[in-house]
Amino acid sequence: MVEKTDYFRILVATCVDGIYEDLDTVLLKSPAQWITPQDILPWTDLETSGRSPQHETIQYRYLENLAHQLQAIANRYGGLQTSAARTELQALDPLTLTGPEAVTYAVKEWLNVSAGLRWNALTGLQDGGKAKLVDDVLILPITSFSPGRGKYGNMGSKPITDPTALVHHRGQGSWKKFNPVAEVGKICRTVFGLCEGWSKMQSST
Repeated sequence: MVEKTDYFRILVATCVDGIYEDLDTVLLKSPAQWITPQDILPWTDLETSGRSPQHETIQYRYLENLAHQLQAIANRYGGLQTSAARTELQALDPLTLTGPEAVTYAVKEWLNVSAGLRWNALTGLQDGGKAKLVDDVLILPITSFSPGRGKYGNMGSKPITDPTALVHHRGQGSWKKFNPVAEVGKICRTVFGLCEGWSKMQSST
């Protein structure tokens, strides 16, 4: 069911346009205030001194690139209907298949192919979390959509009182059930930097 919801929101955002919002989010600023003149200033990659591409026409849209794991699996097996493809698909969890991990992978690949940018240049971990304009896509810092993540594993997120905080995502995940492997995996990744291949999802069954 989680995957169907993800597909629905991608379809609506792609075909109808607009802003998608989870039910467990709270609006902190009106969408009319989301983009400031500072957000669209040229920026420099601190590590390589590479400058961002500048364009006269800027369109803000939600990037929906479906060239992620589904396409890779389809390419490997000549489609998604073979038993081998179905087996591989069933082994993926929603976070990997249609959720944040899939969207992150798609954006990362698009930025690399279309703009030749390093992913680390965009994370905001080296510049305090500034917005970055790349081609016609504005990449906002994690604080904009996930502020107040706590002290550990916050990926640079600032408090909900920060001026760049736009939406507070409570991340309730009512579909989750306890999964000891996922919990041990969190500790293993945070403390030791290992266990990247372990499931990050709490079971939905």
